[in-house]
Amino acid sequence: MSSGGVALIAFPWQRFNQMSLQLGVLTSFLREHGIPVETGHYYRDFVEFIGRDAYDKLFYASCGEALFAAILFPQRRRRIESVLRKRVQDLPPLDAMLKGCNAYVNSIVHDKTWDEFRLIGITTTHEQLITSLCVARALKQKWPRSRIAMGGALLDAQSGGALLSLFPEIDLVVYGEGEETLLEIARTAAVQQDISLGDVQGVVYRNHREIIATGRRALLPKLDELPFPDYSDYFLVSRRRSTRKCLPWISLEMSRGCSWGRCTFCNLHIQWKGPLRRKSAERIVAEVREAVNQNRSSRITFCDTNTSAFGDAYRALEKQCLGLDMFAEVSAHLNREDLECMGRAGLRSLQVGIESFSERI
Repeated sequence: MSSGGVALIAFPWQRFNQMSLQLGVLTSFLREHGIPVETGHYYRDFVEFIGRDAYDKLFYASCGEALFAAILFPQRRRRIESVLRKRVQDLPPLDAMLKGCNAYVNSIVHDKTWDEFRLIGITTTHEQLITSLCVARALKQKWPRSRIAMGGALLDAQSGGALLSLFPEIDLVVYGEGEETLLEIARTAAVQQDISLGDVQGVVYRNHREIIATGRRALLPKLDELPFPDYSDYFLVSRRRSTRKCLPWISLEMSRGCSWGRCTFCNLHIQWKGPLRRKSAERIVAEVREAVNQNRSSRITFCDTNTSAFGDAYRALEKQCLGLDMFAEVSAHLNREDLECMGRAGLRSLQVGIESFSERI
């Protein structure tokens, strides 16, 4: 890894057999612009440290973050265990799970010489924040000269500022779309030890004791011009039997934003203020074909908030006869013809967004 290199990493509770879209798109974008990148899909092997039974129980109860909270905040362990026992049926012994978590964190800390990277970028989406903070703290303790950035759909300027005020191990936060922001930071870091971020849009950083948020970066206008996601490093992380044999789900996106765009509780509504942007049907087909060929899997997860309006893409995929097994999120307004087309294209499971039974809301 050269002195200008960037490490991009992700932790549980990203589903262990699903590729991280954030790592895939950021890695390909940076590499296309000449930035050396090492990608760590570290969520893959975590199941081996606590066992599949414990992993599944915590994952499906949406309680995984509490496990790492007991490490990050040991003074609250008794309260955390009480909450876990109420929410997780037949909870495995906490001591054994925490021992596995500590071994997992230790394995990451010693996996690389982390302070050789100019920047370590950690992506956080949904249930990844506490786990990521736990690893970040351990990395900083072992490698104090490392610079750690956090980003992802979970964070905006306000929450990023709060994060920096509470956790000194985090050096900066990237909010909004990360491609161009991360590229600017990586280029600056490659030539300057003391990174100046005042002119970089989409960043929250410290200037001595002051926490500063720069302005929101404009959204990328043409998604078709982005490189295909690069998941080549996904297969390098796993060295263990159970995850190595598991057929992965490839994460792709047809669009960014939401055709509905009115749910104030949704973090993506905050992140992507602006019109829905989508890829052309031709680009989506090309991306799916490339992903299947390169990643040895016909399982596709579309990470869009709603793919209901992309009938042209599904019709184009139907003509390819790729034998796909796809998952996507849709709205409740689909008709039978739409669903049949999606089924012929390879959509085998879907999540229907019904946020309210009120048309007005």
